[in-house]
Amino acid sequence: MTIKIENTKDKINEVGHTCLFYGQSGNGKTTFASTAKDVLFLDTENSTKGLGSRNIYVDVIDFKRFPNKDNMHELKEIEDIVKQKKYKTIVIDTIDMLVDSMTNDKQLFFKDSERQSDGSLTQKGYGALSRKLKNFIRSFVDCDIDVILLCHEKEVKDINGVNIGIKPALPASLNNFIFSRVETVGLIKSIINPKTKQQEVCVSVEPTGDATSGKDRMGNIAA
Repeated sequence: MTIKIENTKDKINEVGHTCLFYGQSGNGKTTFASTAKDVLFLDTENSTKGLGSRNIYVDVIDFKRFPNKDNMHELKEIEDIVKQKKYKTIVIDTIDMLVDSMTNDKQLFFKDSERQSDGSLTQKGYGALSRKLKNFIRSFVDCDIDVILLCHEKEVKDINGVNIGIKPALPASLNNFIFSRVETVGLIKSIINPKTKQQEVCVSVEPTGDATSGKDRMGNIAA
């Protein structure tokens, strides 16, 4: 076996990174992600429908449902598109809506051990969902594609019901799973620039103040 030694300076421009950006509806998440290089959107909730009217032109795949056993060929089709190397960035807009559709699809998780009597997923069911998401995202990263996960936000409350912050609107069983597997987590806010009076998008990767989730392992975003 030959051991290869690499220097971190040679990895600065490596691709195949994964980011999660979250925030309120209408605050610029989709517009922000559309500025990524050679981007393809997997649109789970018609988020991109207003881009064209604002002269923002990106390629989009309608992805409101994760392929199940009846249309699993669609996953292979997406993988084939990615392997053509036309796109450098895949945006899942939004990941929480995709998770919702997966959770409710009884053709994806149909075993008795994966669902409770009320139809919600069991711990084993969420484990199966996590594996599907992991493998799906990994299929892009393995092709040296950057992945952007967009997500809505939700309030974090203390034991007295007082709002103490916000975090990505993901099930608790998936929040830590996804957080541990992405390199950047940022809160997106829409602000008015006091000088230009124009609306701008601000991204915070610091887990302070309102944002209870944030990190920037690659150091690419100024807090």
